[in-house]
Amino acid sequence: MPGALTLEVRFRLKRWQYHIMTGEIPHVTSEPDFLELATTWLRIFDHAFFFNLVRSGLNQQNPIKIYYDDSDERANGYCTHGCFIIKPTISLNTYRDDDDGSASSLARDMIGVLLHEMLHAFLWLYCCECDECDKRTVSGKGHSGQSGHGPNFINALNAIEEAFQDHIQWEVDGGIMQSLALEMATSGWVSRDDQLQRWGIDYQDLVASAEEMEPGDLNSGDGQVLCLCSVM
Repeated sequence: MPGALTLEVRFRLKRWQYHIMTGEIPHVTSEPDFLELATTWLRIFDHAFFFNLVRSGLNQQNPIKIYYDDSDERANGYCTHGCFIIKPTISLNTYRDDDDGSASSLARDMIGVLLHEMLHAFLWLYCCECDECDKRTVSGKGHSGQSGHGPNFINALNAIEEAFQDHIQWEVDGGIMQSLALEMATSGWVSRDDQLQRWGIDYQDLVASAEEMEPGDLNSGDGQVLCLCSVM
């Protein structure tokens, strides 16, 4: 039976947005086309899952940047943490070392990365970070984690991913496995069996993935935190 979020998605979107969400993903190859695709899906996801609040919190001139970088095969995208008057920007990498070459595979992959990074932006923009709330979330094991991929992030991503999946024919991957592996490799946090079951993650696969991780420095050195997300 569809969850409440699944049912709400249809009514949150305009007809043209829902048509795009449920339709075929185009095969794109140029940077301008990738930017147009990402900008369209930014608007769709914002309406469907983020109360139309992410776009308003991003850099208004350049909310999304498209780049190609084959020097770091793990970084499929990242979101800069806004600082003072500087607002966050989502950057999406068009390089994939595991691209299967099929039509629209890279576009589908990028849509999953965008969803992942929008959740980071939403949590950074609207979560309270006062000392009292921070203590409460940590004591309740709802912390964001050292890499930004703790249980509260994974719970939210899992719910959004499941609701999105109910409306499309292709398999979406927001990077839950890789996010958990990165957090495990970074902070040593190990999720409980019931959490893994809820998220559909095999423990042995998670450990193997974490052992392959080489977490980069999450501090960019200029006061902004970079989330180097390895997804898909």
